[in-house]
Formats: sequence, structure tokens, C-alpha cells
Amino acid sequence: MDRTLHLRPTNSEGDVKLELTAQTSASSEPAKVTFEFAAKNVDTKQYSFDGQSKLAYYSPTGKDVAIIFAATNIPQREQRVIKAQVSTNATRTSSGNKTK
Repeated sequence: MDRTLHLRPTNSEGDVKLELTAQTSASSEPAKVTFEFAAKNVDTKQYSFDGQSKLAYYSPTGKDVAIIFAATNIPQREQRVIKAQVSTNATRTSSGNKTK
């Protein structure tokens, strides 16, 4: 897979979604890995952006995990303020109920 990213100088936005699945047999539930990335308010002249990405693994047994990263770069005069947040989610299925 070969991809090229082109950025416009101001107010650019875009997203990427990738998914990979694997099965041990045709009748089994697949394991799945997904990656999602979205960005908005991208300004290459001011070096500002607002973006979020999520990497997740979905297990056939219901033991899922996701890592979410969000970041914002806001120029303020001569300084740059970058706000970042990381969170994780894990779910486990027991008797058909998901818990977090």
C-alpha cells in the first residue's frame, strides 16, 4: 500500500481508517485490529492542528483493548501550546455482557 498525503496551507482536514482481520478458520470469529486517525483545523503556516487517533484490538473471545490519543496545537503569539490526552479502554465479555 502506497499513500501520499498532500496538505493545503490552511483549514485542511482528513481521516484515515485501516482494518486488518484474521481468522483461524472460515467459520470462526475474526480477530481484528483497527487504526483510525482524524485531523481538522490543520494550518501548515501556523503549525496548528487538532487530531485524534485510535488503535484497537478486537478479540474473538471478547477481550478487547483500545488506545486513544488526542492532541491539539494552538499557537499563542510566540509560544505553542500543545494539549495531549491519552486514554485506554478494555472490555471483557462474560456471559454475553461487556464490562469496562
